[in-house]
Amino acid sequence: MPAIYAYAPEGEARTTFYEFANGRKEKWIGGSAAWRNNNPGNLRPAKAHPGQIGEARNFAVFPDHDKGKKAMVAQLKRPLYATKTLEQAISP
Repeated sequence: MPAIYAYAPEGEARTTFYEFANGRKEKWIGGSAAWRNNNPGNLRPAKAHPGQIGEARNFAVFPDHDKGKKAMVAQLKRPLYATKTLEQAISP
């Protein structure tokens, strides 16, 4: 069952909380932001991201790794990235 909501509370660095439809809660601690947020592209929050269920410290959070990967691929297919190399797309 995928999570339906996620957030990062103030004062708990490197922590993301997930909530599930059945009331279960999980606390993911440590690791990278990409891992904690199921966000391999470290995407920033946006309503356009398919499947985004929350945000944590200015990063989008997805219910599972697969949805995070799909959002990253969708982002890279947008016109803004059409003429860029992968290196150009990920550069700040």
